[in-house]
Amino acid sequence: MSERAVNLFLYVENDTVKELGVVAHELEGSDDQIIAALKSRVDPDFTKAPRYPVPVANIKTWLGIAATQGLPLEAYWYLARTGKPLHIFAEPLEVVKAPQNPIFCITIIVDGKPQTEDLVRADPESPQVVLSKQFGGLVSRVDYLSAYLTPAGLNVDDLLGDDFIQAIKLLYEHRYYVSAMKLLMSFVDSAAYLDLGDVAGNFVTWLSKYAVLTAVGVTPDELWELRNSLVHMTNPHSRKVLAGKTPPLSFHFDPTAQKVRVDGGSGTKMFSFEALYNAVIEAVGPWTKTYSGNLAKQLEFIQRYDTVLSEGRIGKFRAKRGTT
Repeated sequence: MSERAVNLFLYVENDTVKELGVVAHELEGSDDQIIAALKSRVDPDFTKAPRYPVPVANIKTWLGIAATQGLPLEAYWYLARTGKPLHIFAEPLEVVKAPQNPIFCITIIVDGKPQTEDLVRADPESPQVVLSKQFGGLVSRVDYLSAYLTPAGLNVDDLLGDDFIQAIKLLYEHRYYVSAMKLLMSFVDSAAYLDLGDVAGNFVTWLSKYAVLTAVGVTPDELWELRNSLVHMTNPHSRKVLAGKTPPLSFHFDPTAQKVRVDGGSGTKMFSFEALYNAVIEAVGPWTKTYSGNLAKQLEFIQRYDTVLSEGRIGKFRAKRGTT
């Protein structure tokens, strides 16, 4: 039995999708056979495909992007990677009477020439391997989006847990307390960057917005000073502490007594590692909820997270023969 499958085209100029195209075919065979047939028809199809404008109003609603001059290709790949590759093709697909979940092939056309022939998975939960030619060989990485997507959206909590929280727990459990504290401070740095971007004061702003530090007994500004000196020098003496503008901080490890202790002579505050850890972890919940149903904010998160280094996303390198 034949089914209606579609070749979809993105007509791109200067990394911007200017127009869309679609050609439908009645094809028979397995999914792989139909996909192969679509790819074999790319050359004749992309020249005769009816052109459609990008859906400017919808893009503004979905992503907060004013696409009056076209949709940035990077933003389109965000939709594709999050399981929405057909979003912008809704009108053309309706015109050609495509089924609700058609078999499709997407091809990028740049300056009148097909650049890629790539099936974008409609099921983003299937882990996708990204290959790139680098360093004289091939680097393969698993796209973290496909690994953490659920029917409800991107599972940010598990993503952050695997990339950051597990390492902090591991250090703590093996009694590498100072290293665990450094990594906890670094996690706040990363969360602040992901939420607010690379702007001055994001560490303090993130803690102020999402973390309840009352039980810890310290302020976001005081933690910022500890972060500066601890991460850079592995001591608690930042410049403001040395100048007497901020009290010095230290920390203790006693899960049964998490109250802050203050030294009457030096004014040093000794807070509980567990209390701070709990406050930071509890802050993740209200932070990640801000992404729910907000595609524009999710796009911003993903654009920033694409730059984050991760143990789970270290690429596997395969050198070409004859290279070193």
